[in-house]
Amino acid sequence: MEYLKGSKVSEYETGHSAHPFYRDAAFFLHGSNSQTQTNIIVKEINGKWVKFTIHYLNKEESEGIVPMMIDILYTAKLK
Repeated sequence: MEYLKGSKVSEYETGHSAHPFYRDAAFFLHGSNSQTQTNIIVKEINGKWVKFTIHYLNKEESEGIVPMMIDILYTAKLK
């Protein structure tokens, strides 16, 4: 929560998300303010816990980039 200070913070239910990257996460927080959006996701990959922090600007350009970035993160594997 300290990391998202100054943002409106929402915790999302992970099992109901449309995207599988979020659906199988253990934890999903979203913070937003007038300039940025931040997602903090904690999930298990190959038996290891990983925290993803995704920052993006509140700009039209982000609408095209963010979905592709999340698709790429969904393919992450750990050794």
